[in-house]
Amino acid sequence: MERKEIYSILDGERDFQDSKWGGKQNDNYHEVESWVLYMQHYLTKAINRVSTEKGTQGGLDELRKVVALGIACFEVHGVPERK
Repeated sequence: MERKEIYSILDGERDFQDSKWGGKQNDNYHEVESWVLYMQHYLTKAINRVSTEKGTQGGLDELRKVVALGIACFEVHGVPERK
């Protein structure tokens, strides 16, 4: 899978999250710590799914959410460039 396609799918996940939770209006109230906790919640779900289900699809579904939540955090708080 190409990076461009991955980014497109993550963009779609962000659109879904915005429609579900209210977008920037809601996101602006969350500090970095909150985003990390949300990411940990879904990462734990990913771990549970890959350890209890056959195949990797369930874990990948949860991981997509984790990555998109990280993007949401960066949208609100910015992202430091790699030095």
